[in-house]
Amino acid sequence: MYKRQALPGPGDAEPVGPADADAAPAAPPRRPARRTALVAATVATLGTLAAATVFLVSRETSGAVNGDDRHGEKAAFVFEPGRTHACDIHREDGLLHAGHSDTRDALLQQISTSWDVVEAQCLLAHRGYSPGLVDGAYGAETEKAVKRFQEAAGLVTDGHMGPHTWEALRR
Repeated sequence: MYKRQALPGPGDAEPVGPADADAAPAAPPRRPARRTALVAATVATLGTLAAATVFLVSRETSGAVNGDDRHGEKAAFVFEPGRTHACDIHREDGLLHAGHSDTRDALLQQISTSWDVVEAQCLLAHRGYSPGLVDGAYGAETEKAVKRFQEAAGLVTDGHMGPHTWEALRR
């Protein structure tokens, strides 16, 4: 009948012949769980970096915070045609402010673009002198509004924003 052969046990060594002596050692078993964990960690890290980049870039270019980087410093003003800015009119130390600039002496005239212009446009609109769009560009409509304000305030009517016009506008 059939002869039963014993299977090698855990302590039994198989005979090694001369051909087996020069063979390369067997490769360790692959660990797919480790590779999967590494790939998942890499994807999570890249996703976090991408989200942080988008957040920081959107904060830097957003007008939603009126150019403020939340540390008291203003982001550089970049004029974008068609973009308007909100005005947050309030009194601080007895003077009107719109939340874009604290200047009292910036010299502004046609072709100027800055946060100071946005501030002036907001204050002019608040006082009832429409500068057109509050866009940060000192154009013909803003100049006309400044002239009307200057005339009503008894100032030199030159259409330029200077220290005297700022002082009257902020009162």
